[in-house]
Amino acid sequence: EHFDYFTVGAHLKDPRNPVWVICSESHYSVLFAKSREVPKEREFDLFYYDELAKQEEEIRLTITTDAGVPKVSKGDMAPPLEDTIRTKWPGASINWNGSDRIL
Repeated sequence: EHFDYFTVGAHLKDPRNPVWVICSESHYSVLFAKSREVPKEREFDLFYYDELAKQEEEIRLTITTDAGVPKVSKGDMAPPLEDTIRTKWPGASINWNGSDRIL
């Protein structure tokens, strides 16, 4: 969706429970909140898990929704996960809290 190839429907972007299945780099991973509701605050944490990467440590992402980060153009390098998060929260900044950014 980031590159305007298709549009994801509202039910997938705003699920009842804060769990999003991400298809990126030809495999699936999951992004989720530990609360039972989709975060509505200005700043909140989401957690990322990728079984294919044999991830052993928790990856906590702090999302700040109104940071004004511009949309990355097609030729620029940015983690696909960040691009995906910004389709839900345009302009959001993503803090990886010490974890390596996954490119």
